[in-house]
Amino acid sequence: MRFYKASRLLTLSSYLALGMSVSLAPAWTKTSTENIIFIFDASNSMWGQVEGKTKFQIAKTAVEDTIDSLPVGTGVGLVAYGHQHSFRLQRCDDIEVLSNIVSKSDSDISIKLGRIRPNGQTPISAALIRTFEWLQTSQNQSTDWVLISDGLESCEGNPCEVAAGLSQKNVDLKVHVIGYALENETDDSLKCIAEETGGTFSNAGNSDDLIVALAAVSQEITEPELETTLIEKSFFEDDFEDSRLKPDWVIRNAKPPDFILEDSSLLVVSGQNQAFKDSDPTNLFTLGLELPKNDWDISIEARFQLSSGRDLFEFGLLNDPENYFSVQFWSNLGDWCKEISYGLLKRSGGQDTTAYQKISASSSVCGAPLNPDTDLIINSIFEDGVKIGLSKRGREYRSTLILSGYPNSENPLSFETEPLSMLNPPKTFAMQIGTYQDTDGEIAAYFDRIEITGLSSE
Repeated sequence: MRFYKASRLLTLSSYLALGMSVSLAPAWTKTSTENIIFIFDASNSMWGQVEGKTKFQIAKTAVEDTIDSLPVGTGVGLVAYGHQHSFRLQRCDDIEVLSNIVSKSDSDISIKLGRIRPNGQTPISAALIRTFEWLQTSQNQSTDWVLISDGLESCEGNPCEVAAGLSQKNVDLKVHVIGYALENETDDSLKCIAEETGGTFSNAGNSDDLIVALAAVSQEITEPELETTLIEKSFFEDDFEDSRLKPDWVIRNAKPPDFILEDSSLLVVSGQNQAFKDSDPTNLFTLGLELPKNDWDISIEARFQLSSGRDLFEFGLLNDPENYFSVQFWSNLGDWCKEISYGLLKRSGGQDTTAYQKISASSSVCGAPLNPDTDLIINSIFEDGVKIGLSKRGREYRSTLILSGYPNSENPLSFETEPLSMLNPPKTFAMQIGTYQDTDGEIAAYFDRIEITGLSSE
């Protein structure tokens, strides 16, 4: 994976994350002297199915394909856990070094994986310790580990503390964690392993996501970090200064009484329960042109009057109600709880993958982060506005949100989602407002500026 470090990003660099570029080319042309340890979850839960196949079979195939695509000279090793004893026996020492580090061309990892039958517990902490102890006596060394797991620690260990301890013993250690088909996509007990060791964390909801995540990690390990200058090229921009919308806008199911251009803003109001998933939404604003083919940034500056209590703003890439990739920004303003949230939603063939997070909550009833200033934030969203971005880097997408005036304009509060991946994204930009439940009241949105910028390297 390449991490692009731009020496000059123009108007968007202050708040849009750079993200990553991932190549899934079937064959590598470079060589590498890196060694990679795969730590493979073979616990009982890997018998669960995704897309009609067991998680074990999908993960096994993905690891095999990843090893085949690694550069010549890369060394690989394999540690597995949960495959030797029944889950009922609660054996938390069920960990085995299945393959010492050898060149990928000499590896028999595929054969070893083929003999595994998922059975037991999920001793993640013990597996990390066992891998570290093994490498201390191994002739070949590795500071790059890839942990693939579909669940949490089941043996009362603390993976966060273990990862922190191992990182202190070896400052070069990086554990890259790929959570596969997790019930809770933002689970901190897996994510913190990567954070404590300086590795990466990915959520893989299906086989395509797993392939992308493994390709990204292996590319980051085997290719040097590159200093790349990104050049911006304006693709589309509208500050709504004209008396009419630009001709590139196409409004589906237009309802003119509910939108107007005034005071250099596009004002849209809606009290209709609608989202991208609905087949016939009103005032769906789209662009009659395809987005740039390479990397790009979308930036939206807007103010929202959240009056329905179930307000929703959604924008992103739309094909149809079953296939889209969107940023959602919504409110839940009840008597006992007021909360503001946002995040990414990927819908592929009707199946959803999300990366959501709360911005603010007035009460512990609606969860963290508890913030007594939630009412102030709601007012600032209307008076000062927000900046919401969606960025594409390779096959990964992430969003950044800035509260432009809270706590103040010089030091605004900002948020960033975890990345999600999409192999064949829709090409049409779309946005709309509405409510996500039938309710009284309506949401009003004042769009001050929308910009789409293409990015390319020199």
